[in-house]
Amino acid sequence: MKNVKRIVASVIDSQTAYPAALTVVLAIVAFIAQSSLTRGVQNQLTELFILMSVSVAWNLIGGFGGQFSLGHSIFVGIGGYGTAILLTYIGLPLLPTMAIAALISAALGVLIAFPLLRLRGPYLAVGSLGMTLAVYGWMINWDFTNKSSSYQIPVEFSLSVGEIYTYAVIFATIAVLASLFMVRSPMGFA
Repeated sequence: MKNVKRIVASVIDSQTAYPAALTVVLAIVAFIAQSSLTRGVQNQLTELFILMSVSVAWNLIGGFGGQFSLGHSIFVGIGGYGTAILLTYIGLPLLPTMAIAALISAALGVLIAFPLLRLRGPYLAVGSLGMTLAVYGWMINWDFTNKSSSYQIPVEFSLSVGEIYTYAVIFATIAVLASLFMVRSPMGFA
């Protein structure tokens, strides 16, 4: 119990609390401002929040970890294909489908991490690029993923621009907070 209290106290100090509070306040402002934004601005901000989530992931690997990986598109692609396949063939509701697709992508990430994280420097970059190209080639040539054709997602699963904006803000906030707490934790200083 003392170790847990020590870890929590080290994570929640002034260097972590202020950026975390600022992140939450900005997310609340984004939610409040949503009603006064046009669809076009909401769409652009949605792209910004999605790119923010991806850049936070890249910053953990490249910035704090010092590794140069080109494999992030694998996990975005697997998550997208997983969502489309689960919606089309199984017909689950959207939120559980997104969670399952994220778990599938994370499981693939663990499998890919075993061989790739043993590489350093330019070897990791070349290895992750090779893995990205291999997965891309597999996705566009496999019959189960409709090759390079598109999926016809059923209309009942489509989201409005406002709903997508809301999810993008939530995911960006979670990504920034998780990164902040991970970097400031004892694990992040290892």
